[in-house]
Amino acid sequence: MVSIHMTGTIVVHRLKRIVEVWKLLNHQVDVLETMTPLDFLDFRPRFDGASGFQSRQFREIEARLGLRIEQRYNREYYKHTHTGGFSETDYNRIMDVEREPTMLECVNKWLERMPYFAWVFWSTPEYPNQDFTESNPAYHPFWKQYRDCYRKSLSPKDNHEKRMQDFDEILLNKGQGEFTARALRSALFIMLYRDNPLFRLPFHLLSTLQEIDEQMGNFRYRHFQMVRRMIGLRVGTGGTSGATYLEGAVHQNYIYKELSSIVTYLIERRNMPPLPDRLRRVLTIGI
Repeated sequence: MVSIHMTGTIVVHRLKRIVEVWKLLNHQVDVLETMTPLDFLDFRPRFDGASGFQSRQFREIEARLGLRIEQRYNREYYKHTHTGGFSETDYNRIMDVEREPTMLECVNKWLERMPYFAWVFWSTPEYPNQDFTESNPAYHPFWKQYRDCYRKSLSPKDNHEKRMQDFDEILLNKGQGEFTARALRSALFIMLYRDNPLFRLPFHLLSTLQEIDEQMGNFRYRHFQMVRRMIGLRVGTGGTSGATYLEGAVHQNYIYKELSSIVTYLIERRNMPPLPDRLRRVLTIGI
């Protein structure tokens, strides 16, 4: 247990360092934005086809975090190996990286292993014997009660039918994006009971992954704004539609958006279902 905790602490610490690196990169755009469009046009021809697509390292980072070429906005742009695109060597290197396990896949498997809905914790007098298997999560006493609490928490302005359909589809059936329903249930459970000592580190890990995603999104958005201000609707040096392409990438190329959107299903602390004593002890002292 101590070894696992120390490993988790190191992982979270290093992920937080990555957040700070992204913040620093985003501040570099401030300097570029001091130029006027005419200043920029004075040297833009010197790019001679150079573009952001040629940054193999940036694409490798995205791929290792979990963003694959097939999931990107206008993915065909990323397959170009002519002027303004990747070299064949760099393209093949990125393809090799995409075939390796990603951070997203590892996080999904880690969340799926969470044992906190097992029979050993819920076999108490208040919960009679029933089907607790992961193949039937809708019958688990926690999720039956939580689903009802969530429905009651919706405001009159919410489309209740649509919200409950999404709840069932995302958390009880198919999941969302690259995350399985089982993993998203664990993520939601961690967020709900994050004040318990055993969940503090997992909560920080999930939050930091989301923050990395947000900082990368900020970088793309700052890039989009700068390009729109500098060259308007001109074609990009990499052969893209320029600002139009960058705007699409801002919205589509998030990696952990499913983790971020899970807050849709949070409810107020005062309304959260009580946990069995045995499970509360585990979450409190980790035994």
